[in-house]
Amino acid sequence: MIANVSGLLSLDLSNNYQLEVETESPTWVPRFQLFFIYLANCKVNKRSGSNIPSFIFTQGALVFLDLSNTSLVGVIPSWLLYNFTRFISLRSNSFNGPFPLPPQNTTSLLESLDISKNLVYGPVPVHFSDFFPLLTYCDMSTNALQGKLPSTMGTEKLQHLLLYNNFFSGEIPPGLMRNMTDLWNTWSCPTTNFKVR
Repeated sequence: MIANVSGLLSLDLSNNYQLEVETESPTWVPRFQLFFIYLANCKVNKRSGSNIPSFIFTQGALVFLDLSNTSLVGVIPSWLLYNFTRFISLRSNSFNGPFPLPPQNTTSLLESLDISKNLVYGPVPVHFSDFFPLLTYCDMSTNALQGKLPSTMGTEKLQHLLLYNNFFSGEIPPGLMRNMTDLWNTWSCPTTNFKVR
């Protein structure tokens, strides 16, 4: 329907709870470059495996991507977090696997990342702050992340970090306490076993 609309800049189909958005069958290459994609609360690629729409890989101008509550599954592809996008929400899906690492030491331009309410597991990458130097908002709550938080986690730009309902242990890195203006529920949740010095 929209594959040949070359001048399209924004796509918003959000909050159509019964709408099925199929992007993979048949395969296609878009003629447009979107700045904004809002597909929250739709059923995305239900017939073709519930994977992230592959056409997003071709969107080099994308600023805002909302795929929250779209019944998506699988591993979060690293290219999605380390491109030109500034705001990404993958909240309330069934993504699994470890936190995606960047390809070839790429630095992300993300300012806001929400991967909450998924099944992402394992540790937070040791060089998280180096990978995401512009991040001001990060919600990784309600996953299966575990282990210690990186000692360097938290830049001066990072203002909101939500980590509750995971399986972290150890101490909160001093940099987080020193640099952040809001640290919501990081150590008060029963499933997060932090010590605060």
